[in-house]
Amino acid sequence: MKKNYFLAFIIFPLVGLSQITIEHTDMPQVGDVISRKADTMTMITGPGNAGANQVWNFTQLSNYIIDEITSVVSPSSTSYGSSFPTANIAMTNDNSSYLFFEQNTTMQNVVGLAGDVLGNGTPITAPMVGGDLIHNFPRTYGSNFSDTYTIDVTVNGSSINPAISQVRFKRVGLAKDSTDAWGQITTPVGTYNSLRVKRTDFTTDSIWVQPVFPPTWSLYQTTKDTAKTFQWLAKGGKLAIAELSLDSIGTPKKFTWSLIAPVSEINEISSNNFFDLSPNPVNNEINLRIDENNGEEATLTISDESGRIIKTENFQIQKAQHKIDCSSLESGVYFIQITSNRNQEVKKFIKQ
Repeated sequence: MKKNYFLAFIIFPLVGLSQITIEHTDMPQVGDVISRKADTMTMITGPGNAGANQVWNFTQLSNYIIDEITSVVSPSSTSYGSSFPTANIAMTNDNSSYLFFEQNTTMQNVVGLAGDVLGNGTPITAPMVGGDLIHNFPRTYGSNFSDTYTIDVTVNGSSINPAISQVRFKRVGLAKDSTDAWGQITTPVGTYNSLRVKRTDFTTDSIWVQPVFPPTWSLYQTTKDTAKTFQWLAKGGKLAIAELSLDSIGTPKKFTWSLIAPVSEINEISSNNFFDLSPNPVNNEINLRIDENNGEEATLTISDESGRIIKTENFQIQKAQHKIDCSSLESGVYFIQITSNRNQEVKKFIKQ
């Protein structure tokens, strides 16, 4: 059974476009558990425009949402670490198959995959010749690279067909990567300052089969494919905070977004008990008390623990209690965020 992992503390950004730089410190580290959701029948019509100062809003969802949880582990904690001596992190979504990465201050590189990759109970170990370069650091607007990689693995064929002795799979890939835009993206979790990455993978897959008798290799098939994805990267996002994959004719087919909330880069923001909530837990109505009385415009947002925004309203800051009707909320954990020009803070409350 899958478990849900939620942030104990959330920091949201002020609204305002800002060009960012992605460093190795924004990437996954051993011990991270990264929760994402994927819309497998996305209603998004396209990735939007390239260039500077872009705004993307991807909050319209279908009813076909699944959970994706990625655990970041040490290669030595898996059964395959010795096959990837340069790897220093590994990632898994199912604790049975793993991607192995070499990650340092200048790059992130996939060096191979291993485990029950085919889902048939037969472990496979597949190093990548040359590795598959994912990031060069620092990543900035306008940066780009091309990279080639090869996977060449031979496996026991009896699990596929008792008459088959061995199967050889070889993939030759060419990746073209460009950081083609920057701006703000809004997902069901919030709004992020981001860089957009356009990546196109050109692959040629060849499969050879060796029957039990006669034990002679023969080429079974060769296929070529082109896969295009767009990723939006944010500070502290670990993985991409949003990803849109397209089918072979360029139609969006899957939209994935992170449940990691936006991280503010503005140090002047105060989050020193700007407001208080009571009672907590709450039944029907919660009282919000603000210690300032400056008449400044502010925005209040209520979201659930998956990041889905439940309610948004604008109000003037006054030193008084604001009553918020919570009677329509289902039992669970929620977050109230208040953002103004000078302050921003998020507090958690529980609806009984």
